[in-house]
Amino acid sequence: MVRSVDVAQHPGWLFTQEQIYEAVWHEFPKGCGANVVNIISQFCRKMEPGNPIRTAPYSSYKFELTPVT
Repeated sequence: MVRSVDVAQHPGWLFTQEQIYEAVWHEFPKGCGANVVNIISQFCRKMEPGNPIRTAPYSSYKFELTPVT
């Protein structure tokens, strides 16, 4: 099980929709795709410009941090 904090602590790791759902809602991810897509979309809009979330093939997401210089 992935915890919500794991996403931010492990930039570059891929997390599936199911893992994200389980980390946020703490329940079995049955038919969760639309919920996760909606939440990720809202988060991305709020983070623009410089959105740290990237989509990956097969319904996965990863959190990418840009080093501060």
